[in-house]
Amino acid sequence: MVVKHTDETDTSLNYRINSPKSSYLKLGYSICKKCNNELTQPYDYAWDILLEYLQKNWSIIIKNGSFSLANIFSKDSRKYARHVHLYFVKLFGCKLVDESVPINTARFSEALISETPHRDVFLTFANAPEIPTNDELLGFISRVEFGNYDSCLPDIALWTYMLHPVSIRISYLSRSSPREYRLNAWHPSQPSTQVNLGRFWPTKDNQ
Repeated sequence: MVVKHTDETDTSLNYRINSPKSSYLKLGYSICKKCNNELTQPYDYAWDILLEYLQKNWSIIIKNGSFSLANIFSKDSRKYARHVHLYFVKLFGCKLVDESVPINTARFSEALISETPHRDVFLTFANAPEIPTNDELLGFISRVEFGNYDSCLPDIALWTYMLHPVSIRISYLSRSSPREYRLNAWHPSQPSTQVNLGRFWPTKDNQ
């Protein structure tokens, strides 16, 4: 497989995040205002709750190597877990459109509208202590990396979303993609609400 970035001439593959209100955390024009402001608000809310918990309890989570969504969302944990997943489905779908990655995003839209998980989108939570940071720098959002194994179109796409020290690797993985990318990757269809921490995958600019 050849993995490439959306713009091979661009060596600046990461966007620096200097504030939680950074424009890089906002969507482009690839989703309508109604969908972003009304339809997907519950997904944003679920992620806000989870992020606050992760950042407050990260040292304990690292020690345990996992966290439980049932402990964070005491009521309707399955629904909130699905909403967290759909938050990243929304962001990832918009990134694919904004960066012209040749992956059909129709199923991304269907998942958001029907409030059902996207079967091929997985999240890997990891610790990112290697990234130097200070009060003015919270993290990075990477460019999308993509490639193919058994098809002329991409059947794998990877994107790193990091608010230090919490890193989330969002992966589009078809059934033909290697199992190594699924190691400790979380999907809301899994029977357990426990999320195991995985490997931090640094991108080119922060290795």
